[in-house]
This record gives sequence, C-alpha cells and structure tokens, in this order.
Amino acid sequence: MLFNCDTIIQKNGFHSDALKSYTFGPAFGTFREHELGTIEEGKLADLVVLDRNLFEIHPEEIKDASVLMTICDGRIVYSKQKAYSQN
Repeated sequence: MLFNCDTIIQKNGFHSDALKSYTFGPAFGTFREHELGTIEEGKLADLVVLDRNLFEIHPEEIKDASVLMTICDGRIVYSKQKAYSQN
C-alpha cells in the first residue's frame, strides 16, 4: 500500500507528516527531490517493507515493527523470506 505524503492522515497519533520528515524532507534539503524522497516511477527506490502498517498501529508500537524487505537503488538487498545476492 502506498501513501500520498501530501495528504495528512492522522490515526492513533501518527500521521504522514512524520513519515514525510524522514523521506521527502531530506531529499528536498539536499536538492534531490527530483530523484529521491517519494515513491514514483523514475525515482531511485531505497525503501523498506515492514510487517505492519504504521498508520494503523499506536505510535508506541512502531519500535516493534520488523523489516520484511529492504530495497536499495531499486534492487532487493534483503528479504526475510529469501536471501538475495547483490550481483
């Protein structure tokens, strides 16, 4: 599920502004928002897939989220289900 960071979603005290401050904000601050910071076609894909939706849990539970997959530069570099080589 993808979230539009321009839409303020507030649920259980966690909202998209917090996520945006870790994603789009740094890309904008380094003048790289055209290639980083949001999930869009043509942009570099560095992201993680978590075992839960951060918008549906209490903020105190965020620390318990587990990484299921890590994608760097558009390539899967970690998957909990299967080990991927970096070839």
